[in-house]
Amino acid sequence: MRRRNLLKTARFSKEVAKLPRKRVALLFSGGTMLSEKPRPWEIVKKPEHMRRWLDNMSEINVIADVEPVFITGKGTLEIGPDEWLAMAEAVRRLHQSVDGFVVLHGVETLHYTANALSLMLRNLPFPAVVSGSPLRMPGLGVRQVEFAARANIINAVQVAAADVAGVCVVFGNRIMPAAQVQPVMAEGAFQLVTAETALLGRVDFGTKLFENRTKRSNRKPRWSIHLDQHVFVTTITPAVSASSFRLAIRGDFHAILARLHELVSLPDYVEREFRRALKHGIPVVLSSRHPLPGMVEFISLLGVSPSMAVVKTMWALGATREAGKLRKLLEQNVAGEFIQGGAA
Repeated sequence: MRRRNLLKTARFSKEVAKLPRKRVALLFSGGTMLSEKPRPWEIVKKPEHMRRWLDNMSEINVIADVEPVFITGKGTLEIGPDEWLAMAEAVRRLHQSVDGFVVLHGVETLHYTANALSLMLRNLPFPAVVSGSPLRMPGLGVRQVEFAARANIINAVQVAAADVAGVCVVFGNRIMPAAQVQPVMAEGAFQLVTAETALLGRVDFGTKLFENRTKRSNRKPRWSIHLDQHVFVTTITPAVSASSFRLAIRGDFHAILARLHELVSLPDYVEREFRRALKHGIPVVLSSRHPLPGMVEFISLLGVSPSMAVVKTMWALGATREAGKLRKLLEQNVAGEFIQGGAA
């Protein structure tokens, strides 16, 4: 079996070597570690650390000429709107000099970053791949986890050099639309998933791209690089306190986003506070699986994941604070973020 796999890898490497060389920008955004206890060269905290990392990842040079770009050395849980904007600006700045992009990212918040980039970078004629790998996998040893993490990075670079366009996520051997990727815990491990029908392709000793993907072209990108971070985000549960919403009215918030993915209606005391917010000129966005009866004053955001609800509200609010235009943007399927059958 091992000999057969080595032969397949060798044949694939020869095939790749025959292809025209692609240039791929590698955006360093914290996802450089290959194990839970990383060696010094795996940690990229500053721009000067990128070269030593690349020297130890020579496999990707078989696939493409890599241009390193430093975004942040922060941990995954610290990456947010400022870093999303920096990534999008890097793509806009460099898009005419490279053939594709890979964003190296930790997995815990990768879906937020992918969702945000899918809105800010639309109509791309080239691929922008967000990728990361878990550092712990049940049943696998340290060396096996490292091998899987390396393979994930190699797969991401392959996709960035392939005939695909738009923002996507590479996780393991799956290529997924960035606007629909969601996190789950499966068999004790953190996973990123999407509907099977939404898959754009797989990477197995070569890149198999499906017909539903968007292909490379000469079309012009649509840049929408803006985010308003002044959003009060809350998840509505039976135990939520009404007084917490008054903070949004008193504070410097431009909108309230209430996620009701486990409920089918608003508690009366919450509805009263939200109507009070409207009187203060603060729009209220309700993200849920199903339409909520009698809530026409509020903006309904249906059929998107909880993470997409957050970044889409920030994105739309960054474009306009006029209530009617805000509603229109949020109700529009901007980047293919509407999930068939509702958000998970």
